[in-house]
Amino acid sequence: MDRLRTLLRDHIRGVIIAAIAVVSLFFAPWPTVGLLALATASLWLYRVRSNRNPPSSKQERARMMASSGLLVLAGTFFAIQFIPYGRAHENPPVAVETSWDSAETEDLFRRACADCHSNETVWPWFSSIAPASWWVTANVEEGRAAFNVSETVFTRDQVAIAIDEISSGRMPPAYYTMTKLSARLSDEETARLIEGLERSMTAP
Repeated sequence: MDRLRTLLRDHIRGVIIAAIAVVSLFFAPWPTVGLLALATASLWLYRVRSNRNPPSSKQERARMMASSGLLVLAGTFFAIQFIPYGRAHENPPVAVETSWDSAETEDLFRRACADCHSNETVWPWFSSIAPASWWVTANVEEGRAAFNVSETVFTRDQVAIAIDEISSGRMPPAYYTMTKLSARLSDEETARLIEGLERSMTAP
């Protein structure tokens, strides 16, 4: 019984270290801290296991190191599912209805921009699984704070900034178009979206 308690205590410590590492990967200014903590947790678990059952060969030592790393990752993945951040998937009421110049402009905007720049986000399936849920939620919150067509009537200067982001290729970002293929606009579609935004959002 004492041995089981010690083993459980050691594994819990390793999972806590790894959980801190994963959180730092997504929220700390220096993700390297998280990687180092994950490596530290894996090495620590390997040492605990090797002290109890010393490996007899290099191959067995390598297998034990690899399995220790996988155990840390699996334990951390399971533990972080209980962190509530990223699960709300809130879509606040639409306060402002944009008068789109055409159905095509609205369709292009919904395909490439609306998930992060409106209150009508279509949350992907992986936004319910941590740590992807943290990443998606953080990006939606940041996008809405910067430019949200569901809550603000924009001035020409504000629209010009948004158009510059699109024309420069910074929006939609590559990581978004990799997970949502319909957000990949051709050069012609991008040009039509820019023209449509200019015509649709004409507040002085």
